[in-house]
Formats: sequence, structure tokens, C-alpha cells
Amino acid sequence: MNAGQLLHLSLVIHIIGLATVGGSNLVAFVMQGQFWKQYALDKGKGVAIMSATSRIPMITMMGVLLLILSGVSMMAITHGVFGEQFWFRVKIAVLVVIIINGITFGRRSNATLKKLIIEDTNGNDMTSELESSRKQIRIFYFIQLSLLITIFVLSIFKFN
Repeated sequence: MNAGQLLHLSLVIHIIGLATVGGSNLVAFVMQGQFWKQYALDKGKGVAIMSATSRIPMITMMGVLLLILSGVSMMAITHGVFGEQFWFRVKIAVLVVIIINGITFGRRSNATLKKLIIEDTNGNDMTSELESSRKQIRIFYFIQLSLLITIFVLSIFKFN
């Protein structure tokens, strides 16, 4: 396989990774909405939705891993040509923010939500805390999806 073919293969894997990260974040956001609707009507159904969607963050991380590996591969093949361009540096910074936001804010918000659900299903009224958690999670997904759109725009238009 020559360098051109490797570059195209890496680009395909990169696009798959980006689609995986974006798609899994969008699905998680939509499922959060379904969780809240069902939890208000039937706590058991809400908990079932939460359990069914618990693997989405792992899918997101696999997409991030594909993005990083394919990105490093493309940089190696092109001898770092893109690394000097402004749009690429911004894209990398945005990717770092996505990862940090997911690890800190996202993971913490989901852990807090799980604890609140346990307390709420055990008979303790956690209504105000759950509403606060709901708002935090919505903000998290809004930030993640906005940053992912920023990466799409930077990758397509390649501003310099």
C-alpha cells in the first residue's frame, strides 16, 4: 500500500471516528430526553432506559480513539503538513476541550444523576436535585454538540 492509499484509509477511519463521536453524543442527548419523560411517568422505565444507554460513553471513547489514531497516522503520512495550519491547531484544541469536558463534567454529571436516582427510587424526594442534574446534563450535551459542530466546520472550510 502506498502513502496515498494509506492517507485515504486513515481519512476514512477519521471520518468514521468523527461520525461515531458525533452520533453517539446525539443519541445520548436524545435518550436523556426519553429518560426524563419516562422517569416522570414510571421510574422503573426511566431506570431501564438509563441502564440500556449506559454503554454509549464507551462507544464515544472508541470514536475518540479512532479519531486520535487516524489523525496521528495522517500527520505521519503527510509529515505534519496540517500541523502548521491555524484551523488544525484550533481543531486540536477543540478536541482536547471535548475530551476534558466529557471526562470531567459529563462523567461527574452522570455519576451524580445515578446517585440521585438511587436515592429517589428508595423513597427520598430528590426532585429539586434531579432538576438541577437535568439542567447540568443538558448544558453538557449542548457544549459537546456545539464543539463537535465546530470541528466539522473547521474540517470542511479549513480557515487560515
